[in-house]
Amino acid sequence: MIKKNNTAFIYYRNLFLKRTANGIIVLLGVTILVLLGLYMARQGRLGLPATLGESLLQALQDTYTYIFHHPEVYIWHKQIFPAGDLVRQLFFNSAGLLFVSLCIATLVGGFLGIIAARLRHRHIPHLSY
Repeated sequence: MIKKNNTAFIYYRNLFLKRTANGIIVLLGVTILVLLGLYMARQGRLGLPATLGESLLQALQDTYTYIFHHPEVYIWHKQIFPAGDLVRQLFFNSAGLLFVSLCIATLVGGFLGIIAARLRHRHIPHLSY
């Protein structure tokens, strides 16, 4: 009995670790691609050539700097903000937008589901008049 619980624990631990590692790899990949695009756009705006190797190396250096030498303050709308305050403000703004969009999606999806059920003449007791 103990062995069965131990194998379940190991299974779920490995599943958690695998999903966490996959998430970190995806976030790292997205970060590198974004910084690569920003570097290439900056080079193009300045009229300078941007080779793929040089751009990729610069994107990797920017990613390292972004992760390990993160600034303590940000310039946002021409004002200087502490990093924690700005991240907190942007997080709550994003969470609010997510909540509103989920509410709208729930209302629209529920409404369309009721219409689809009524059009197919499905008997749903609490929707019948």
